[in-house]
Amino acid sequence: IMSDGDDMFKTAKAYKIRVNDSKIIIPEGFGTNLASIPRVFWFIFPPFGKYTTPSIVHDYFYTTNKLPREDADLLYLLMKFVHERQGFEFLRQLFIEAGAILTT
Repeated sequence: IMSDGDDMFKTAKAYKIRVNDSKIIIPEGFGTNLASIPRVFWFIFPPFGKYTTPSIVHDYFYTTNKLPREDADLLYLLMKFVHERQGFEFLRQLFIEAGAILTT
């Protein structure tokens, strides 16, 4: 991720994420504001760090309309929760459950 000026960032290379049997590819140069936090608050709540990946995935699905807004928000929350837990088996099970939620 690299700064694109102001409060925007862009992916420096394609961002590849695997969820179960699906692969999400976010193209190089994709623009994101990460966690939508005003710059004045960055010293307390930086928009980058452990929530960078969930933020990029959320913004990608949100701006491309590949998922409905509610599903993109749910996916962000699920990914954020997983990053807080850091367990691979837990991650695998959570994505299986998230896949079931998103497809119903």
